[in-house]
Amino acid sequence: GGPCASPGFGSGCTDYFGYADTPDYHEGQWDIARQVAQVSSFGASVTLDWDLGSLALTSVSSYEENDSLINEDTDASPLDVVHGAYRAGPRQFSQELRLASAGDGGTRWIAGLYYFDEQFKGTVHFAVNGFGPGIFTGVGETTEGAGQLSRMDTQSAAAFGTAEIPLADATRLSIGVRYTHETKDLDYVAFITDTTSVTPDWMMSWSSVTDLGLFQTIDFHLKESWDNFSGRVSLDHQFSDEV
Repeated sequence: GGPCASPGFGSGCTDYFGYADTPDYHEGQWDIARQVAQVSSFGASVTLDWDLGSLALTSVSSYEENDSLINEDTDASPLDVVHGAYRAGPRQFSQELRLASAGDGGTRWIAGLYYFDEQFKGTVHFAVNGFGPGIFTGVGETTEGAGQLSRMDTQSAAAFGTAEIPLADATRLSIGVRYTHETKDLDYVAFITDTTSVTPDWMMSWSSVTDLGLFQTIDFHLKESWDNFSGRVSLDHQFSDEV
């Protein structure tokens, strides 16, 4: 439990459970045969431009989804002390429409609408088998763990516009405004779990935390919305061709 006077292999210094690491910092021993970090990702984006003569219309649509699964030997030793597992699966979609003036002369302007939607779900679980039964509850003969599930949906919509106005041959004034409305809807639940069936090679599913739950410790739900109006004013002056 205290500092090691002379760290190194054979020094007699061990962790709480009697394990001493090897002298090679780049090697280790684990009780999980195959630690994994699997990530699959898919995305697509489409941009469409229409020439309307004096105007240009642009549409940008995009979608992305990710799924990740991590199986981790948290204690980094050959003993089954703490085993961590993580899953996450965000989904994102966005759509932008903007109308712009064509040409480079005179006043240039852009006006548009933007929409964003994200659906996120994630779960984390730690099995703490190495500390014996009842580590969290203090009772019984059941080895225990702790896990949580979270879900958050985000929706954001905005309207924006900007204009560049020539004040002189080398001076331009830029004015921009944006209004944004955003909503977040959050669910967060946590459980003390029965880890009797959780082995070091156990791979967590989306329902594992609730399936293993002994009792619930957190049940949190919140939905909030925000409105924001922002603006920008800038002045651009070119003193010479070199500056």
